[in-house]
Amino acid sequence: MKKNHQTNLVFFITLSLAIISFYSCTKDIQPPEASFQAPQQVNVGEQVEFNAEESKPGTCNNCEIIRYYWDWEDDGKWDKTSDTSLVSYTFNEAKIYTVVLQVRNNQGEASKYTQKIEVQQGEGTNEPPDEPTLVMPEKGATGVSLTPTLEWSGSDPDGDPLVYNIYLGINSSPEMIESDYNGIVYNISDTLEENTPYYWRVEAKDEMGEVTESEKWTFTTEGSGPGANRPPNPPTSPYPESGDDNRPLNQILKWEANDPNGDELTYDIYMEALEQAPAEKPDLLKSDHPSNSINPTNYRNIQSNTTYYWLVIAKDGEYRSDSTLWHFTTGTNDTICPSEIPYNDTTIQTQKIGTQCWMAENLNHGQLLEPQENSSDNNTTEKYCYNTNENNCEEYGGLYKWDEVMGYSNNEEITGICPEGWHIPSEEEWHQLVEHLGGSFEAGKKLKAGGTSGFEGLMNGRMDENNAFKHLGDKGFFWSSTSTDNGKALQIKLHNDYDGVYFDFKSKGRANAVRCIKD
Repeated sequence: MKKNHQTNLVFFITLSLAIISFYSCTKDIQPPEASFQAPQQVNVGEQVEFNAEESKPGTCNNCEIIRYYWDWEDDGKWDKTSDTSLVSYTFNEAKIYTVVLQVRNNQGEASKYTQKIEVQQGEGTNEPPDEPTLVMPEKGATGVSLTPTLEWSGSDPDGDPLVYNIYLGINSSPEMIESDYNGIVYNISDTLEENTPYYWRVEAKDEMGEVTESEKWTFTTEGSGPGANRPPNPPTSPYPESGDDNRPLNQILKWEANDPNGDELTYDIYMEALEQAPAEKPDLLKSDHPSNSINPTNYRNIQSNTTYYWLVIAKDGEYRSDSTLWHFTTGTNDTICPSEIPYNDTTIQTQKIGTQCWMAENLNHGQLLEPQENSSDNNTTEKYCYNTNENNCEEYGGLYKWDEVMGYSNNEEITGICPEGWHIPSEEEWHQLVEHLGGSFEAGKKLKAGGTSGFEGLMNGRMDENNAFKHLGDKGFFWSSTSTDNGKALQIKLHNDYDGVYFDFKSKGRANAVRCIKD
């Protein structure tokens, strides 16, 4: 009995010591403490050393700092991440900066430290010239003299004297016609070609050899008569707008362009993933494209969180005109597909499948027509319901003829009757969906209602070209935006009794269901 009493006493003493030790250790744990050493005054262009060796990791067991995050301008964005305490940075503008350091230890705890640094211009620091401003001929001017005068303006922040390199030519990358020219007015002595578009720009160069280039402008020389051909107007109004970010990976590019003579245009599209604007055109994406929109995923693998620069050249068969350089940045795969979208006073469910964002239900929008009535290009969406029964449209969605679906256009990337930001899927996009789900022999099972993809494809039937309704509950038919020259368009078919997906070209006079895919 005495022995048991001694054993219990030892146990309680040990437990008490452990509890006291635990709370004592917990009390002593401290988060990391960020700190760095750097000069408080530096010059523009001077490499500045930042030393964060005095940062403390905290007082936990085995604590150590594993990451240093630097924000040079206190704009909420980490400009540099390092696993070492020594970094350097060069400031390129004279002003007062607030530099922020955040350190994080191996326990996930973090702290910040800020310090102001005054950046001065400094003696002997050279700034490049300001961007020259082109004056005449005006941008896009027509009927320009065959011996024109070029005029521009320029300045230098250091007051340095400037000379100019002058570029002129009929190609979008004009050749240098004069170097180190001392002046801002230049007379063209050689006669230019009649009725011809020319590109021109200048480069300003200071006495230290620093160079800054102007914009590139175009003008067209005078022609020999009122019927002379004129070049297309440069493409404008890009979509997405230049500078947009968090764009989906299957972003469709659109622009506006026209020709003063009403000529039919084709387009060369250039697009490339780059960290900054290129000196020359980006890589060619597609040449001789027939419409003013394109889906880059049909030609290239688009990456998430990446900036893409792009431009478009409009061609009328004789002349060409370049757009300015645009850019956008993609988001992540997880941000491109909301769970539902609003559409005409209702909501439509959506589903992300692979990298694509699909509607998870058929469209049901528009004015109901009788089978013998033809839908027409009248700015009103028109649909059919199976057996002209609105209840079937409520359950299975509307049925639409191909021309109505496409908004009476043959452009594969058209929005058509889809909501803004969505479009009718092309053959390529349907194939991408099917391949992601295991190929045409297996994907049908996953695409049907109750399948694992979330696509929820219904056996909605169709109305054939003779106005007869067929296959409700047995087969599902969906339009693509891909067509042929003989009055047919690609449809995608699901079958209630089979696991396959079937692609075939059928008459545009049929009425099928519609699923939209996000731009």
